[in-house]
Amino acid sequence: MYPRVQFVASNTGCPTETINIWSHLLGTIWFCFSTTIFISNRPPSLRNTIILLCLMASALCFWCSTMYHMFASHPQAGVWQYFDHIGIVAIIWSSAVSFVFFSFEDQEELWKVYLLLTNLATLLCLIRLSWIQALPGAATSVVPLLNIAVLTKIYWVLRC
Repeated sequence: MYPRVQFVASNTGCPTETINIWSHLLGTIWFCFSTTIFISNRPPSLRNTIILLCLMASALCFWCSTMYHMFASHPQAGVWQYFDHIGIVAIIWSSAVSFVFFSFEDQEELWKVYLLLTNLATLLCLIRLSWIQALPGAATSVVPLLNIAVLTKIYWVLRC
């Protein structure tokens, strides 16, 4: 095929990476805009801070993914894949923090314990990511075991 024809064909098509780049870029813009609107319309409070964390983590996740799809060569993704995984860990962490906070809002001690466990699991994911650049899900398998341990301890404390 002639070089000019290849150029036109590559720019008029809709390859998967183009869709990935634009969808993640639009998500980044959307969450940055939503964060700005949320900050301007809400008074400072712990509840609003938790929601703000989720919005900011979502924007970070989409931005990291945009950078990954724009600059990474998939066979050798390297540092861009690491940033993409950092964004994924951030959104999982913020989702877990908000879920824990709003689920146990009236039980402050339980909320603090689950927040500690969530932060420890996130820290394990980040440590694992810095050792080997792999998917951040391995350390999250610790959370169900910690959940059982906490509930068992609470049960025995309440029983006594």
